[in-house]
Amino acid sequence: MDLGIRGRRTIVCAQEAGKRMIERGRGGSIILVSFTSSWLGFEGLTSYAAAKAGVDGAARNMALEWGKHNIRVNTINPGYMTHHMRSADARHDYPEEMEIIRLRTPHLRKGRPEELVGPVVFLASDVSSFVTGHTMPVDGGWCAA
Repeated sequence: MDLGIRGRRTIVCAQEAGKRMIERGRGGSIILVSFTSSWLGFEGLTSYAAAKAGVDGAARNMALEWGKHNIRVNTINPGYMTHHMRSADARHDYPEEMEIIRLRTPHLRKGRPEELVGPVVFLASDVSSFVTGHTMPVDGGWCAA
């Protein structure tokens, strides 16, 4: 499967971080960023969804491989946010599409970038020392609806 340039970069970066953590011998936490398209279908996002599912799967495998070194690997999967990435699909340009997204989200709004901070801090800190191989949606309930 071709993960695309971003998916490959994500995995290569995580692998390099893992190697350095193993060399240091102190363990640590690696947090990858994916998207809810790895769980749910989105029209027109087949390649993107495949790439994100690859990132989620790689995180689970890295968690298994590196757990013995006290390295945790998890993924956060943001939903629709008020600031979308460059080159995002055109649906952000259409108010009717944005209304569908708003109504589909139980919180009836898009997420704010700062709402990703809490989950990242949790996964990076020692309070989640027994959490690894987990994919955490941060999507206002999109995946639950």
